[in-house]
Amino acid sequence: MKLSKMVSVRLENFQSHLDTMVSLSKGLNVVVGQSDSGKTAVLRGVRWALFNQPRGTDFLKVGADFVRVTIEFENGHTLVRERTSSKNRYIIKKKGQDDLVLEGFGSSVPEEVLNAHQMRPFRIDADHEWQLQIAQQLEGPFLLEQTGSIRAKTIGRMSGAHYLDMAIRDTSKDVSQLTQRVKWKEQELEAAAKELEPFKPLDQAKQQLDEGFRLLERVKEHAQKVQVLKRLSEQFKQLNGQKSQLDQTIRKVKDLNTWELLFLKLQQLTAKRYQLSSVQSEWQRISKDLSTCQTWLTKTESIDEVDQLAKALANKVTQTLHLQRLKKNKENVTENIAALKGHLERTHFLQSFNEEHVTDLRKKVMKTQQLRERLEWLQKTTDEENELLKRKQLAHTVLQAYPLAESVSQTFERTQVLSRYQEKITLLKKRLEEGAAFVAHSKQQEQEQVARYTEALSALNLCPTCGQPIKQKEESK
Repeated sequence: MKLSKMVSVRLENFQSHLDTMVSLSKGLNVVVGQSDSGKTAVLRGVRWALFNQPRGTDFLKVGADFVRVTIEFENGHTLVRERTSSKNRYIIKKKGQDDLVLEGFGSSVPEEVLNAHQMRPFRIDADHEWQLQIAQQLEGPFLLEQTGSIRAKTIGRMSGAHYLDMAIRDTSKDVSQLTQRVKWKEQELEAAAKELEPFKPLDQAKQQLDEGFRLLERVKEHAQKVQVLKRLSEQFKQLNGQKSQLDQTIRKVKDLNTWELLFLKLQQLTAKRYQLSSVQSEWQRISKDLSTCQTWLTKTESIDEVDQLAKALANKVTQTLHLQRLKKNKENVTENIAALKGHLERTHFLQSFNEEHVTDLRKKVMKTQQLRERLEWLQKTTDEENELLKRKQLAHTVLQAYPLAESVSQTFERTQVLSRYQEKITLLKKRLEEGAAFVAHSKQQEQEQVARYTEALSALNLCPTCGQPIKQKEESK
């Protein structure tokens, strides 16, 4: 980038300057004035703003709380360097752009500031820099106040001779390193040759070792063949054993068809045996039920007589209730007769009355006749009452026999139950007869099958359990 020229410098609270504005024109500018009027302070302010030197705060005006130096450049940038008790920063301003604030840069100069003014210091070596753009007060021209070595370095650096020095130095260093490495490799080669001398007969030993490995491989192959032959021998023995077992098995199952027929017959006989066992169990259960029914029939032989007696007792109970009602009517009639007799005694004096009272007496006589008729009716009722008393006595007897009637009723119910049992017994007897006939028929078939099975075993002369001949089995026993 092109070096930018300064247009103006403003110093605020910098040494003796409270607020000084210095405008610079193109070409040479000369600052004149009396001693201690602040000419050098202008150069220091510019140097502090451009290169952050000098360090510290000694240039702060006495009594001020901030110091600021503002420089305007020809390219439109404005560089502000300010410091307060809490801030130490650069501000780069440019028209049409936001202000760039830089803080925390320490003793160096931010790269953005160097890019703004393009006044970079000239680096002589790692420890020295030369600020070409601005000189200090009383500084000699072209580093005359520096030592000869610094001046030589500076001239060499400005002419580019330092690149040749660096190349020569690096080349010498590389040649030295390569020479040293060649020596090391030659020494390693000699050491390796000495170490390899004991291994010169290694080729012959290798041939012998290869021959040994080949022999060892052949031995291993023979050993594997021996193992295979051993396994084959064992398999042959096992196969011979299996063959002999198979021969024995074949001899044992030679009569397998006959055994299968006998086994089927045996299964059929076993099934029939299970059927006969179930029929026998059913027959035993039916016999037990029949015995129970016979016992109940014996106990209920007189059930008809008890039924008749119960019916007679029920009739007598009905008659007794009727006699009780008649007895109550008789007592009412007796009371009425006694009342009429009292009335007649009280009206006996009316017979001595005159004709006037005759009519009344006749009426009373008629009433008396009516009462007599009623008395006769009562007499008749009394007779009937006596008859009823007799019936009452009979009913009393019936009442005494009433618990017996209840037991007769229960007995009647049991009789009905027993009648149903009698029907079941009849049916069971019928089934029992059928079961007995079936059992007899099955026994006959079983005897026939056993006879056939015995004949078949005798003809085969074999044991049905182990399959061996019966004579041989007897001899082994």
